[in-house]
Amino acid sequence: MTFQDLTNEEILFLYLENLDEYNRYQSIIKTKKVVDEIDLMGAGFISIGYDLTDDDLNDLIKDRHYLFVVSLHKKLELIASIITEADPALVDQVNETYQKRF
Repeated sequence: MTFQDLTNEEILFLYLENLDEYNRYQSIIKTKKVVDEIDLMGAGFISIGYDLTDDDLNDLIKDRHYLFVVSLHKKLELIASIITEADPALVDQVNETYQKRF
């Protein structure tokens, strides 16, 4: 099945991409912190972060990027669920491909 020439595989891939963004936002909101890790080329990682104020969080949840990510998550989650039920092997294949991105 395709939607606007998107295959189920591509839809699942987009869902996983968006899910990472969604989970990152949820973590930021839950912890009220923005944290980033810098890879020291095999020697380890450095974590850099800062705390967010309530005003910062309010700005974040009104931000267009955040709103797009949440909207897409709600829409893609249902579609991904249907695809997962119909073709579990495809989910494993897409997950394997997605994990190789870095």
